[in-house]
Parts: sequence; structure tokens; C-alpha cells
Amino acid sequence: GPTGQPGPAGPAGPTGQTGPAGPQGPQGPQGPQGNDGPAGPIGPQGPADGPAGGDLTGNYPNPTIANSVVTTAKIANTAVTETKLANNAVTTAKIANGAVTTAKINAIGTPSSTNFLRGDGQWAIPAGGGGSNWTVSGTNIYSTNSGNVGIGLSNPSTKLEVQGQLAISGSNNHLDMRNTGTGVNGIRFLRNGIFQGAIFHNNNFINITNNNNNHGLVLRLENNRIGIGTSSPNHRLHILTNQTTEFGMLVQHTFSGNLDVYAITATSTPNPGYGISGHFTGGYMGLVGSANATTYSSMAFGVSGSAHGTAGTRYGVFGSTTGTAPIRYGVYCSGNGAYTGTWSQVSDLKFKQNIQRMDGDLLSKIMLLAPKTFEMKTREFEVMNFNEGKQFGFIAQELQEIFPELVSRGVHPGVEKGEEIEYLSVDYISMVPILVHAIQEQQQLIETQQVKIDALLKRIEQLETRK
Repeated sequence: GPTGQPGPAGPAGPTGQTGPAGPQGPQGPQGPQGNDGPAGPIGPQGPADGPAGGDLTGNYPNPTIANSVVTTAKIANTAVTETKLANNAVTTAKIANGAVTTAKINAIGTPSSTNFLRGDGQWAIPAGGGGSNWTVSGTNIYSTNSGNVGIGLSNPSTKLEVQGQLAISGSNNHLDMRNTGTGVNGIRFLRNGIFQGAIFHNNNFINITNNNNNHGLVLRLENNRIGIGTSSPNHRLHILTNQTTEFGMLVQHTFSGNLDVYAITATSTPNPGYGISGHFTGGYMGLVGSANATTYSSMAFGVSGSAHGTAGTRYGVFGSTTGTAPIRYGVYCSGNGAYTGTWSQVSDLKFKQNIQRMDGDLLSKIMLLAPKTFEMKTREFEVMNFNEGKQFGFIAQELQEIFPELVSRGVHPGVEKGEEIEYLSVDYISMVPILVHAIQEQQQLIETQQVKIDALLKRIEQLETRK
């Protein structure tokens, strides 16, 4: 049959892909200019050199502020704030004198002559000062307040009390103690409020005392004397002590090496032949000398004495005793004694009286003597330092019955202080003249007998000739 009428149009399908651009049309007229765009980033800095000018000194790229160029005119009021200055950026050399006034400083509070600028940027009144208690006069500052000043503490008990260290720096420094009356100047030392000692000046004395106010050290200024343990020194150095557990003076030399060093030395030579370098007085011993050489294998000297000079008489060691004690020794040797010169006994006529010739039958007494050999009891009497081995001599008790003048009483110190070992001693030296006299007696006897012998021999000869 014939074609029917077309039906209504359906909905539009999706848009297809854009086709290729057509050729560019002709350029239109230029429009008005737009606003400037944002600035681009700063490019790298080029090299800079050459001297700085103006208020700067040095060379670029690191110039510095010239000295004294920061004047008050260069600083705006309230411009100096904590955030404006780097640490150590502006030194005193950079700022002209008087340049930084209170008007230039931007701080909290109101500046005045009675307050100060704190480190946190605030004008402040000294704590407890009340502001008006301190007055500035030129380079001085003072207070008329009658109270106390504390540094580091809020309850000072004296005019000035410092908690912590106090230092005085500089050169030619001193601390004055100015006494306007008759009292005592000094420095006291306390621990937890308890007195421990003091250094004080009184008239012509400077005293250092302990917590019992005993005089530890005294300097007597009027005559240049020093006292230790005494407030009235009578000599250049006067030491006084009554303690049983300490020495009056102890000097120790701790040098370690092969050198003979002196722990103490004294010299007194006002003129040749005058001066005594030491004087010691003791109720028991005047002077004690000892040598502790430990493992040293050569000689050591407990006491060494020497005397020098080119004229007169010299004594290396001189010992003497005085008084009326029944037993006295100028020198006593416990152990062996030796000498390299001569050992002399005074025998000058001018010292002797009641001089008589030695008479009597001494030879018969000599014949009564009984020389002995013996050994000393070295173990029982170790403190007396007897020699070991066989010895020759007499028994004092036996000799005393024949020659009592040659035997005397002796005393040797014991082990303990005050202990005495009594004994009898023999004067062997004084036996020499007795033996000489006995020899003379014997010689006279020999000569008498020789005369008789000669006479008998002569008679015998005569009888022989008669035969």
C-alpha cells in the first residue's frame, strides 16, 4: 500500500565530538592594559665589595657600625626595645656618650632618678627601698634609711649582709675598717649562727682567735712581733701551748730526691766570735737529734757538730754539766766511742792542789788484782748497747776492795722515762800512774837484787881464783 505519514521526531541524541578548529580569523583591535601582576622572586645576590661609607665601616658585604656614630639624634624615642637589638650587636664603643637617654628606651613604667631598668624591660624601684630611700649625688648613691641592706636575702641582720660570694676586683684594692672610737675592729666567722672565730684589731694588735676566743695568732704591730697561742708575744716569734698532744712547732720538709735539704735553719752572726743560732731549754732534754735513714746503706748522723775558722779554738761539739748532782756527764756514749785524733785529760799543774808523791807498796796491791775475761749480758741489758764477744778487764766490786778510788757509781737511762740502771764503773785511765809506780817499785827491787847478784858473782869469781 501507499507510505504513511512520518511519525513525530524522537529525543535529541548525545553531542558528538568537537570537530577540528577552523582557520583563525583576522586580529581584532587591542583592548585596554590590565593591572600589574605580583612581583617575581628576588634573584641571587651578585658579588659586592668595596669600602663601606656613611655610619658604616669596613668593607662590603660585611660592614660594621662605626664607633660613636649612634648618637641620640639617630635613635628615635622609644625605639630601643628588647626585640630591636641582637645579642652583642651594639657595644659601648658604637654608642656616643650620652646618646641613649631614658627617652630613647621603650620600657614599661616611668623612669626617674630613684629607680632602675630591669633586665625584663621595666623601670623598677629597688625592693624594700621605697624609691625615696636612695639618693643619687653625682657618682655616689646613698640612703638615709637607718635599717639594714641585704643582698640575696630579705632579712639582713647587719648594716650590710650578703648571701653568697663577695669579691673586690681591680688593682690596689683594700677593705677599710674605720673605728672612730676605742672599740675593736674585726671580722667574725659564724656557721649556722654559731661563732667559730674572728680576726680583729685592738690597739697595736691583730688577733686571730678560735671559737673559745683563744689567741691562735697575734701580730703585735708596735714592735713587729708574732704570737701563736699568746696575746703578748715577747719575741719576734713567740709560740705558747699547753697541749700534750701536739708539738710547740713542727717543720716538715717533704722534698723527695738525692739532695741534703734543711727542714729548718737559723743564723746569728752579728760579728765574728758572737752570735748563738739556737737556744733550747727542756725540763728533761734540751735537744734531741735522730736520723731515720731506713734502707740507706751508708752513714747517718743523729747529731753532727762542726766549727770553722782560721784562728782561736774551735769546738765541733761542747758538752758540760753544772750543779751539785752526784753524777754528772759532760758527754755520755751508750755504745762504742771512737776518735781519729787524741783523747786528752786535763792534767795541768795550775788546776791541782794537795799534790803528793805516790808512796806505799803498790806493787803488792797490783799483785792482788785479778784480771778477768768475760762476756757482757747484751740480751738482758739491750738498752746499754754492750759489745758482743770475749772481753778483758776487771770486776768493779773486786777492784773496789783494793783501789776504791778507781771505782765510781754510774747511771744509764732505762727503757722507760725516769728508769735508771745503776752500775759501778772503773777508771782505767787512772790506773796508768798506779801501774807506772808499781813498775818503778819493781824496777827498784830488780836493781837491788841485781846489786846483790853482782856481789855474789864477784865472791864466786874470787873463790874460783883461789883454787
